[in-house]
Amino acid sequence: MAFEVGDHVVAEKSGRRARSQTGGLRRPRHGVIEEVVRGDPNPRYRIRWDVGEVSIFSPANSGLHPDPEYAPTAARQKS
Repeated sequence: MAFEVGDHVVAEKSGRRARSQTGGLRRPRHGVIEEVVRGDPNPRYRIRWDVGEVSIFSPANSGLHPDPEYAPTAARQKS
């Protein structure tokens, strides 16, 4: 799925461990697309995460999804 600037997204948990081998898996991250660096088939996005950090993100294996908390009202009413 391709995203556009301003879309609210969620990056799924990573299989990588957070900072230490004893820590758990990373939690899903919420953010907003600030820039489409490269489009399909191998997209890259500049994302401002809810913690205030900005990073370039290359989703793998459908690891980036629309944030359901920001879904259009009509879509929420159908659910």
